[in-house]
Amino acid sequence: MGLAIVTGASRGIGKSLALHLAERGHTVACLARSAGELEALAGSRSGLVAVPVDLTDAAATERVVRELLAEHGPCEVLVNNAGYGLRGAMEEVKLDRWRRQFEVNLFAPALVTQLVLPGMREARRGAIVNLSSVAGRISTPFSGAYASTKFALEAMTDALRIEVARYGIKVILVEPGPVATDFADVAHAESAELLARTGSPYHAGYLRLVESLKELHANDWTADDVARSTMHALDARRTPQRVACYGALLRVGLLLSTFTPRLMDVVLARRTGA
Repeated sequence: MGLAIVTGASRGIGKSLALHLAERGHTVACLARSAGELEALAGSRSGLVAVPVDLTDAAATERVVRELLAEHGPCEVLVNNAGYGLRGAMEEVKLDRWRRQFEVNLFAPALVTQLVLPGMREARRGAIVNLSSVAGRISTPFSGAYASTKFALEAMTDALRIEVARYGIKVILVEPGPVATDFADVAHAESAELLARTGSPYHAGYLRLVESLKELHANDWTADDVARSTMHALDARRTPQRVACYGALLRVGLLLSTFTPRLMDVVLARRTGA
């Protein structure tokens, strides 16, 4: 087994996937901003390499990935997992916050993918896993900034899958629903000041959003559930295009959004108070 690269590997789904890949015998480069958490992870078992980097810094990201490829050879598995949520009404989320969200959730995976593809093509094998979200299929009120990055990631992945299939490269989209990680807490922290603005015309909706998210997260998958589903997809003889990691309620929501979009609007407006 050769090199695997996992972004956002310091916690949650990325951490679980890094551990699973190391168990398979890969040398796993764990990329994230948190040096302390990465060092602790790398010290927990052999095969894990801590690579602290801010993925919004394109020059630094390119440098560390090129160094990894030079040292370990072509990447065999790339997991683009790094990402975070941002909440707020379209009218109130500042554009600089949107831009940073796109830098982390879309442009960073695009860059790392571009860097590993030449080696994968030459070897005529490899796998690229992009962590999207059910928000890449359904955009809900007050999550437009986050959902737009995931819709874009899904479009990029769909194109990539067809482009590289002839070179023996697998491309998989993983779409988690609510997962028991600190993702929701980080999203709330990123958006807390805006959601707490009592003078906002959307304040009542923000309050209802917070309550509805508590209900939604009552039956979360775990990070390891998502990791195991992803590993199963990597092993499958016929590689799935998408791996859905959510339950029946969200599956019904997808059907409603596809076949009865007006009804879905009504459901979402009532649920979120929009």
